[in-house]
Amino acid sequence: MPLAELIEHNDARAIARLVGGDLRGADLRGVRFPPRTDLTRADLSGADLRQADLSGADLAGDGVYPNFTGAKLVGADLRGAELGIVPDFSRADLTDANLAGLNLGGAPEVGCSQFTEAKLLRTIFTGSCLLGADFTRADVSGADFAGARFWIGMERASTAEQVFLAASLFGGATWDSATTWPDDRLAEVFRQASYPAAEGTFRVCDKPRPGIAPHPPAGASAQPDNGGQGDVFVDFGR
Repeated sequence: MPLAELIEHNDARAIARLVGGDLRGADLRGVRFPPRTDLTRADLSGADLRQADLSGADLAGDGVYPNFTGAKLVGADLRGAELGIVPDFSRADLTDANLAGLNLGGAPEVGCSQFTEAKLLRTIFTGSCLLGADFTRADVSGADFAGARFWIGMERASTAEQVFLAASLFGGATWDSATTWPDDRLAEVFRQASYPAAEGTFRVCDKPRPGIAPHPPAGASAQPDNGGQGDVFVDFGR
């Protein structure tokens, strides 16, 4: 029986085999993973998870580095999933996916979540904690960030500081008038940090991230250099 059907039929032994499994490029379209399915340390890079229901699944691995690089997560439901604190969604397609209410804030010892070059068309991030998450060159056209948090002190920083931080985390990212930013002030900040790229589309200006490096690969020793700016991006209260 195909892997997807085994999962769909809740075969406990089949699901147990997913722990630490190599699921790179696996065809998991439309699969409904049962609540608390243990996908810890599974490699889902390049997997096809279109319309999959991962809500409630545990993908946290060691709590740090779930790998979704290049995965197809179009329309996937990730609400309530355990994704660790710095999942890697680089180059993933999360069009119409739901990541509402997730806590993806980084930590000084591990770095930040990665959405670099990801396709985030109409992706739902409402109420999500995205402290320090890297959206460099991502396409966030139509994405919903209402109530999301990108950095600590987001409400208190000066406009100039916020423009700098917006460009640091979203450098080269594209967005449009359908993109919903956390609040009206942040919407204006992103307008100031961007320039027209095409009709109705904008691109955030490129600026280097101040002392924040991408997180190291799984198993590597994490030695992020926060350069005195770590508390701007990272939630030390985790």
